[in-house]
Amino acid sequence: MSIRHIYAAWKCTSNRRLFFAVLLTFTTMGIYSISFGLWLILNKADFHELSPSIHTDLPTAAICLSIGMSVMTITTVGWISAVSYDRHFLNLFIAFVSLLTLMQVSTGVLGISVMHVARARVRSDLLKSINRTTFISANGDEYDLKVAWDRVQKSLKCCGVDGAHDWYYSVRWPTESKARFVPDSCCDRSLFADDDSMNNCGKRQNELLLFRRGCVDVYTNWSYHHISHLNWLSFALLIIEAISLLFAINLSKSNSFYAGSSRRRIRPAEYNRYLVEMSVMERGNRHSRSVDRLNNSDQDVLINRS
Repeated sequence: MSIRHIYAAWKCTSNRRLFFAVLLTFTTMGIYSISFGLWLILNKADFHELSPSIHTDLPTAAICLSIGMSVMTITTVGWISAVSYDRHFLNLFIAFVSLLTLMQVSTGVLGISVMHVARARVRSDLLKSINRTTFISANGDEYDLKVAWDRVQKSLKCCGVDGAHDWYYSVRWPTESKARFVPDSCCDRSLFADDDSMNNCGKRQNELLLFRRGCVDVYTNWSYHHISHLNWLSFALLIIEAISLLFAINLSKSNSFYAGSSRRRIRPAEYNRYLVEMSVMERGNRHSRSVDRLNNSDQDVLINRS
């Protein structure tokens, strides 16, 4: 077999090999999505008692798991179609990927549109919790909001909702007090020599010792950082889905894939020879079509001259 024939046979099967590579990448993304969803379930974070209307971990985990399982199901169909040369499974793969892409684009646009609404909701929840001492969940669990606020302000290095002034009239302080007190957790630890020197620092009425920024922005970003990660994952999946659709559609239209369905009924040598002959015939058909177009153009010129 000449080098030209070997190249023709390789060209007929190159799309299928590239499709295998895309399927492998697609499968890897599905496994990663499932792993990330399980990690969110097993590593639930704190601070949610301050904003009970915002719970992003479990919904994000559910979305990641559903996307991952959908991707694994779709890639299984793709593997079956590529290995068995089954055009019906390949068309089913194309339909599933198109549907998944449409769903991801729709949920992504919806998620971006509600982000500004979520920030206003977080701010309202924080303002309510700053003047409460306890929070009782739907399961009957009681949370100390003082401890939760101290933990948030120390971890996120912020003070109050929009600033330290949100604490001035909190229920933490005696009603007869006219002083502008804040919790000690609002104090910047880097400005003190040790922890003992921070005792009652929030009652010194010195704003230079306090964190300057409020907690609403940083807390909102913290609450939705898993959603941001999910958005990047969805963006990567959209790219893989577009590439897989391109190769799948190209593969379904190729004659080599159609001929592969009969490979089990013929010997490999005959199959490879058939691919070479089919490639040569396709090249000849393209050449004959170009010659026909050339002849037609020559006839048009002769008619015009006459």
